[in-house]
Amino acid sequence: MLVDSHSKRAAARRAGRIGLLDRGLPMLMAAAAATCYLKDQLGIDAALDTVTCLASEVFPQAPEEASVLLLPSWDTSRSYAITSARDQDDWTGIYSDYQHALHRVLLAQAERDCYSTVIDCENRSVHEVHAQVLTHTVLP
Repeated sequence: MLVDSHSKRAAARRAGRIGLLDRGLPMLMAAAAATCYLKDQLGIDAALDTVTCLASEVFPQAPEEASVLLLPSWDTSRSYAITSARDQDDWTGIYSDYQHALHRVLLAQAERDCYSTVIDCENRSVHEVHAQVLTHTVLP
């Protein structure tokens, strides 16, 4: 469902136009892999491989994207602390487990070069992160 939705958005984009998505294909695959990790009790790499195989049926060729991963921190526990502090409700139970799994999947994707660039946002201002994003995106 996630990949199909992304496929439709990518197909709707007119030639020569830039689409800005807050959740590109690698992030959608990360969300699916984290879910697969928890529900199917697979390892991180096996879950990511499973989702990648399924996505390849929808996207025989990867869509043209410049995927930028913004990490709150490279450290999973620190990243969890930073992101959960933004929410007014406590993250408990399966959602907490999911967020930890998602971060581990994102790190595995980064190791596999699934993103055009990975930016560590910890201890950086919004302006510093924005400037770094701009250096890694190519506009026509």
